Amino acid sequence: MTSRRHRMFMIILIGMVATCAVPRWVFGEEAPEVAAINDVLLASIVERVCEDLERKYVFEDDARRMCGLLHTSFGSGAYANLDSLAAFTERLTQDLRSVRRDLHLEVSTIDPVDEQIEEDLDHHDPEYLRRLNSRFRKVEILEGNVGYLALDGFANDDGAGAAAVAAMNFLARTDALIIDLRENGGGGAAIIQLLISYLCEGREQLSSIYIRESDTELQFWTNRFVEGPRLADVPVWVLVSNRTFSAAEAFAYDLKHLGRGQIVGEATRGGAHPVHNVDYPDLGITVRVPFARAVNPVTGGNWEEVGVQPDVNVPSEDALAVSHAAALRFILEKEDDPAWREWLQRALDVVISQTK
Repeated sequence: MTSRRHRMFMIILIGMVATCAVPRWVFGEEAPEVAAINDVLLASIVERVCEDLERKYVFEDDARRMCGLLHTSFGSGAYANLDSLAAFTERLTQDLRSVRRDLHLEVSTIDPVDEQIEEDLDHHDPEYLRRLNSRFRKVEILEGNVGYLALDGFANDDGAGAAAVAAMNFLARTDALIIDLRENGGGGAAIIQLLISYLCEGREQLSSIYIRESDTELQFWTNRFVEGPRLADVPVWVLVSNRTFSAAEAFAYDLKHLGRGQIVGEATRGGAHPVHNVDYPDLGITVRVPFARAVNPVTGGNWEEVGVQPDVNVPSEDALAVSHAAALRFILEKEDDPAWREWLQRALDVVISQTK
């Protein structure tokens, strides 16, 4: 490792001499924009990425292997023919993921145009999340008194808790519940805790987070108190797809292993590692380093790489109709009143006819 670092330093130093200029960022001043890729820049990026990985990446041995691959590839000239910074960061990401298929792990460029768009539509900005109702897209009562909640993200803004409470209280008198996570790409843990708290009677431990750098574990539990009634006895179906990712997978995985939800749809993407994002404007890149991993108290593991496996495996576009029909059958079996049974049967027949 020492010889590698020495070689990287020499490349950077030679590049400085060759251009008769020492970059201002060496002395802590604001960095100039990076105009083109060269060996000096590539060496600096490899070093910076490896520093982050070796210090923080959730699996220390994998971090060493990843960095060994990057240094070897750089030294052999494998990156020499790449004609842009974007192509280089894409190749780095591919190489890193060839050691471990970690979809949270990524090196990418800081594009000034994309950066401006991201600033204009910051997904963590309170105004952005207000306009999307903290990612609570739809709450309604389907035929047969089946509740439906479409949730496209687990936002951490100030309005997310109020939206969750309002949604669960609106659904409180339903006889079955469908939670749609097919377009949910993740988010934070607080709303997961709150929503699952409504679905459980007592305190339940959810997946913990193990942080490698500090060798600590952060536990998550359902809340002791919720505003309004709980739905602890209401059967739950959770809709997932191959777009369901990260925190959305945590929600589905925890419900599945608490025995509080049947998972319907397709296997999810498989990302169980929280990330730390670091921008390096002097190099024109951003690095997403997974620094921790989820640990479920029931399985002792998580859904990394394999995804959350559905209990009912169907194309994601059919998951709602399949779940609605299953919910109606469940309610119908419990119903004694002939008039209500007839009403439920008609609703079931309509749903079944729509799935053919």
